[in-house]
Amino acid sequence: MTDNLDLETAAELGIKVARTTGSNAVPVAEFTIGLIISALRNLAFGHAELMKGDWRGWGRLPVDSFTLSAKTVGIVGLGAIGKAVARMLSGFGCKILYNKPRPLSAEEEQRLGVAYAELHTLLAAADIVTLHCPLTPATTGMIDRAALRRMKPTAVLVNVARGGVVVEEDLIAALRAREIHSAAMDVFEVEPLPSDHPLLTLDNIVVTPHIAAGTVDNFEPTVRHMFRNIAHAIEGTPIPAEDIIVG
Repeated sequence: MTDNLDLETAAELGIKVARTTGSNAVPVAEFTIGLIISALRNLAFGHAELMKGDWRGWGRLPVDSFTLSAKTVGIVGLGAIGKAVARMLSGFGCKILYNKPRPLSAEEEQRLGVAYAELHTLLAAADIVTLHCPLTPATTGMIDRAALRRMKPTAVLVNVARGGVVVEEDLIAALRAREIHSAAMDVFEVEPLPSDHPLLTLDNIVVTPHIAAGTVDNFEPTVRHMFRNIAHAIEGTPIPAEDIIVG
């Protein structure tokens, strides 16, 4: 993600900008699967209530529980993370739709087991919508009240992309009205999330403090990747094409 960098100025000044493409794909993809199951099965709610001493058995949960197996999952943004999510979902027998600005080749779609869909079609068809797109002018506020109303009342929204992709006020209204089943969020419009934020009053949401990418066993490879690119820039040797953003 490069939404916090002034890429135009970097280009004007001749400053190279590179990223560590795919370095956090597996941790974030695994986290995404965890959020999906947690939202579908009321895991976070059940845990929180039992920690308070309140036994909430089946039938006393705020929303119905659903299995992930054989569901339709819509992946918005199919870069390294989205592709990793698709591969992991294959074990659940899910039908996978995706949306991105440039659709994949037919061969890659077949290899990943995914099918392209326009965003409005994906939102209407998916049991789970999971966001993995960058924050750009085109994606800012993309998931608003109109988008949420296209989703099934039993659908789950997962956001591990950027908080600005979702209009939080609209999501809160949709969750309160039970217009969708639930949501799971690791990113927010304002971070840290204020302790009095309305999202924290809902019983059909899972919230985590922007931790999807952070695993101890993935930290060293990511840093090595970063320092290899720095060394390329210093030495004047080519930075891998997939990592270059500016330069």
